[in-house]
Amino acid sequence: MGEYVLRGNRQGSLALGNICFGRGLGSKGDYISTFLHNGGDLRDAPPTEVTKYLKQDVNLTHQLFRAQLAEMDELSLMPVMWTRCTRLPVIADMEQFGMMLDADRVGAVHWQLLDKQSKLTME
Repeated sequence: MGEYVLRGNRQGSLALGNICFGRGLGSKGDYISTFLHNGGDLRDAPPTEVTKYLKQDVNLTHQLFRAQLAEMDELSLMPVMWTRCTRLPVIADMEQFGMMLDADRVGAVHWQLLDKQSKLTME
């Protein structure tokens, strides 16, 4: 999400490896990346390679997080990031399930407004 905020909502690859490589932070291990890209199942990969790959993944994620925080702070984008973090789950739910309305409340407001409109048109 940090990268999306920093890009000003512009599209582009949000893959960890691509972002980190573009920022000069390094890249994920080639062995497991190639193995997975060729259809391999992580359960079938050598455990030592998987461990090395996952440790690099955590390290890169941490480096990227710190770099993004510093850049967002420098560009005064922390309020934007905070808003995204707090509002995104709500928006995602609305997109997935639709916006649910309280039918009783909507009906009550509807009748109140009709009554108000009626009184205003009489004046």
